[in-house]
Amino acid sequence: MKRIIWTIIPFMMSLFSFLACSSAQSNDDVRELKEVEASKILRKIAKGEDIILINSIIKGDLNFTDLEEFTQLSSPTQLTTHIRQTLYFQGCVFLGKVIAHDRSLQGNEKQKQYVYEKVHFGNNVLFFDCDFRDTVNFNEATFERGIDFNQAIFREKVSFNHISTLGQQNQFINLTAEKSFQMISSSFIGNLNFKGAKFFEEANFQGISVYDMQMSNLEAERGLQLSNASLLGNLYFNYVKCGGNCSFAFSRYMGRVDMLQCEFNGDVTFERSYFYGKVRFNRSQFKNVVLLMDSRFFFEPELKEVIVNEPISIETIESKREHELFSETINEIISQNITRILFELDGYLFNNQENALIEDGTNYEHIKFLVEEFYETYKEEIIASRKNGNIQIIYDTVGRKNFEALNQLFHISHK
Repeated sequence: MKRIIWTIIPFMMSLFSFLACSSAQSNDDVRELKEVEASKILRKIAKGEDIILINSIIKGDLNFTDLEEFTQLSSPTQLTTHIRQTLYFQGCVFLGKVIAHDRSLQGNEKQKQYVYEKVHFGNNVLFFDCDFRDTVNFNEATFERGIDFNQAIFREKVSFNHISTLGQQNQFINLTAEKSFQMISSSFIGNLNFKGAKFFEEANFQGISVYDMQMSNLEAERGLQLSNASLLGNLYFNYVKCGGNCSFAFSRYMGRVDMLQCEFNGDVTFERSYFYGKVRFNRSQFKNVVLLMDSRFFFEPELKEVIVNEPISIETIESKREHELFSETINEIISQNITRILFELDGYLFNNQENALIEDGTNYEHIKFLVEEFYETYKEEIIASRKNGNIQIIYDTVGRKNFEALNQLFHISHK
């Protein structure tokens, strides 16, 4: 029986690939597609039905926040709509807006305030080979599984700001965005794939947090923003063409960074970014200004056959910063403990308990195990050394040789 099942699965995958190729529609010719009202889709979801639509025209605005049956008050100014059904759209054209974030002015004449509405998707969300003719807004949406917008075409502004997903694979392969595309301050526990994507206007990924990020063969006519980013894994940025300015500033790249055979026509900045893994810029062209002010590299980056407008100076981590990753990991543990204590006291600094992610949302999760026992054993001495900036307290307690041996594990983990 198992052999039969595993024989059927590749066949079904091939069938879906065939359907995907055959379903591609001309941008202007949608006459052969069947028409479906957006309101009908919402009614089906309200009844608990999964949505599977192939080669359809969706008429009207598809506003997921209109599903009042699934909406709960999560705070005085926040409503959350919980959708647990599978959403599968293939080869569809959306003539109206697609909305997963909204706001409304509520209250009496004396006191009114905005109430914001967001959506939690509890199952698969797939919009494969779809054509979006109006704006798309998934701001603040949460996804329990990965999302798939492979081969999507966005004709108007699209925003995935402040979203979070728990899925391992989040796909936007061969996407085309004709207007502004924003994915600002979004969090991905797994990987994010934009391979072959084309951006004709703004492409903004500022403040993104993700494991591996694949952006090879990407084209960004107006440049790209990847500043304030946190990558726990690797960044693949090969064969990319950027027409405007690109920013990788104020970011932390914990794994490998590959920028092979890229073409940067505008300014490129890596200001104050930290590269903990190996970095390769081989055969890339930087045709304008390259800013590396206060950026740090733990390993000497590869610069074979790199073309630059002006000579650049790469600064690797000096010996006085050899404990930096060790120290930052300790700082992260202390910060998480403080956050837990505040939550126990019903207080918070930045995010309340509902929206905050104490663990599994930082760049240090995969190396925390190296020092957790050390921290618990010598907590008082560590905090004392932090208060007055005196590492000698630690040396006197555990021995300098032992401390340096533990620190060496951080260097080994990034080779």
